[in-house]
Amino acid sequence: MSTLSNVEPFEGGPKPSCIEPVADVNLRAMNAHSGVSVRYAHNPTGSDTSSEDTVLNIPSTKTDGKQWYVLRATYGRERQAYDYLTAQGEEAYLPMRYVERERKGQRQFTLRPLLPNILFVYATADQIDGYLKRSPALSYVHYYYNRLVTKADGTNPPLTVPCHDMMSFIHATNTDSQHVRLIDPHRCHYRSGDTVRVTAGAFRGVEGRVARVAGQQRVVVTLTGLCSVATAYIPNAFLERI
Repeated sequence: MSTLSNVEPFEGGPKPSCIEPVADVNLRAMNAHSGVSVRYAHNPTGSDTSSEDTVLNIPSTKTDGKQWYVLRATYGRERQAYDYLTAQGEEAYLPMRYVERERKGQRQFTLRPLLPNILFVYATADQIDGYLKRSPALSYVHYYYNRLVTKADGTNPPLTVPCHDMMSFIHATNTDSQHVRLIDPHRCHYRSGDTVRVTAGAFRGVEGRVARVAGQQRVVVTLTGLCSVATAYIPNAFLERI
């Protein structure tokens, strides 16, 4: 996988203190109606966020016709697509992570997409359709189809993610934890079928299922039809059943 052109690898010393996932969620557009508040954990300064966390108020019911669409960009051009769409004023999210490798005896940390070729865009069906069918600048971007659903004509619809699930996913992947990872949910040892909410720590506000991953208790957030991601270790004291 090639490194993003505008990312500098970090050689030698420890991992940078702050991961900077690419996110541009328009608060005013998504705050027009009362909804569920979710902490947005990213802190570009690396300082204490206890008084500066941004709260996203996501509508609990769909009122503006927008949904989180999953799009696929060919040949690793998801960042290029993200830059174009956000320049047009669209809300988008591109989860990133630092990948460690050793080169010439030194550790390097390179910022790479968590989900290669995938980006998320919050828009109406007409907006997305217009970009993908009538914008030459996005000729390399396509729908990611929901293989779990088949329409009457035998085709699969574009995959969309419920706002509530998307906010937990953003929160889980938008931290500086090295231990967030993609997982195979079929290989998880779920504690129970209960859904929980994290009440404290870097993952406060994340909702998902408790599972044992790599020998540790974590919370798993699943985007049905796409992927599952596990947080870092979460103690029982930081969990509440919902």
